[in-house]
Parts: sequence; C-alpha cells; structure tokens
Amino acid sequence: NVYGGFAGTETSLEERSLHEHPTYLDGSHAQRVLYQSEPLAEETAVVWDGFVIRNGYMRSGACYDYSTTMLAHPREDSYYSLKLQGAGAVLMDNVTLRHVSFEGNFIALQREYDNRVNGNALGMSGGRLDHVSVVNNTTDYVSDVNSMANSYVYVVNAQIDSCSFTHNVGKMALYGCTVNASRFEYNQVRAELPVMDDLNEAELYVDASTMRYCFLS
Repeated sequence: NVYGGFAGTETSLEERSLHEHPTYLDGSHAQRVLYQSEPLAEETAVVWDGFVIRNGYMRSGACYDYSTTMLAHPREDSYYSLKLQGAGAVLMDNVTLRHVSFEGNFIALQREYDNRVNGNALGMSGGRLDHVSVVNNTTDYVSDVNSMANSYVYVVNAQIDSCSFTHNVGKMALYGCTVNASRFEYNQVRAELPVMDDLNEAELYVDASTMRYCFLS
C-alpha cells in the first residue's frame, strides 16, 4: 500500500497528518498522473491513501495513440467498449483510493476523437473509492455522439463510499456501482456541440447502479 501525509519525521502511520502535510502527485499540466496497464489480482490488491492527484493533462489524440485501456461494456446489449483515459488516473480491479483528491485534471479534446474520451479526472473499473474528493476538473465539451462520453469521472463496477464531487464541468458516468453517502453538487455540463438526446444534458449518468443516502443538487 502507498500512503501520503508525512512530514518525514513520523515513526508510525498514525502520526501522519493529511491536512498539515498534503502529498501531491502532480502532472504539471503536461502528463497523466497515474496509469495502471493491467488489472490487479486479489492477492496484489493495493490501497492509495492520502494523496492529492492534480494537474493531470492529456490530449485526446494521444489517448488513442497509447495507454488506452479497453474493456467490455458491462451492459450486454451495448456495442460500446469502454476506453478509460483519465488524465488524473486510470485504475482497474482490487485498487482502493482512500482520502484522495482529484483537482484540476484535464483532457484537451480533438474533434476527430471527441466522442469517446472517458474519465478526464478518473477512469476506473472495479475497486473502491472511499472518502475521495473530485473538484474543479474540466471537460472541453460534451459529445453529441455518445451520451456517456467526455466525462470527468467514468467508473464501472466499483464501490463508492462517502465521496464528494463538486465544481466540476462535464458529465459523470457510473455503471454497475454501489454509491453510499456521497455528495454531487455545484457541477455543470458544458455542451458546446448540438445536443442529440436528453442524456447529454445530464450532469450525472447512472446505469445499473444503486445509490443510498446521497445528496444531489
């Protein structure tokens, strides 16, 4: 497991302070921050605990040229495959993010690739989000082709507990997730292309998921 929040003088995990000693994983507006190329087996499960993942950057053409994770769509009746291309992080199976913030991550879209960029801040399949904050992440514009594309968070088959998603621009897409005690507020859709269906106007797109005790505004 990987832990942040240390000043360097601690002798135990309990002595760290996430508030006083934030640990930044910074893409410097030049590169993706975290990328996992293959799913993890249960015996190699990992926890990332106590980090700020910020300023991740990619251009959408580069997402197609390399480091694009292809997954089968969880809905059998869908012909779409999933391309997880998060500028902040791409993670798969048996990964837990705990006390992690995503701030200011961005994918610059190119028109020829504009309809399939999934997860500007975070693209994740499997795993768990626990006390994760996603704030001030931006999508260039919302696709007029695929209602679920060009989202700032794109999560499939994951557990989401006590998380907050605030002040983001774009869509958030959840498939096969269980969401508990989480907040979705002050987010907005940027739709510069013609809207083809009502789903393009949704800030939060949920499919085959369960939400309990959540706050949406």
